[in-house]
Amino acid sequence: MTELVNFKTCHKGKFPKSTYEGHWNMFDNYIDMFDEEGVNYFNLGLGEEETTRTFCFQMKASREDGYVWYRKKGETSWNQFLCTTTKWHHPNFDVNIYKAIVHDLELGVTYEYKVGTEATQSGVHEFYMFDKDISTGDTVRFLFTSDPQSWTVGESDTYRNICYKIL
Repeated sequence: MTELVNFKTCHKGKFPKSTYEGHWNMFDNYIDMFDEEGVNYFNLGLGEEETTRTFCFQMKASREDGYVWYRKKGETSWNQFLCTTTKWHHPNFDVNIYKAIVHDLELGVTYEYKVGTEATQSGVHEFYMFDKDISTGDTVRFLFTSDPQSWTVGESDTYRNICYKIL
């Protein structure tokens, strides 16, 4: 049976990240986890084409443009890609949400990347562009899960154990 919840009247904490005021409060509870001087909530995703990757991250609101810098591993010069910027207000503070879609990456290549603004950048990280062709018999295995919203060590352990059993 589906439970319909009025977030304006349910008691605080009934559902993870909800409040009786009817807005998500992930930053009310975790404001100490937001780095006001750095890159937050970074997400690297697959694009619509196999040679595309998507980047999304948040930083404290400013007038600065956001960028993705990327290069083939082992190279010295960076490609710089300008992000789109969305201004957003979380309870207690404002952020810029930066997004970019980088096209025409080469399959079978490891890339290094960093994200941020001219003044503040993340560390250098890497990703590999898998070169699989399922039409010729190549197989791809991946585990797709939801966001578990674990609030205790026990909940996190349960989620970890389930993933280990599947893998």
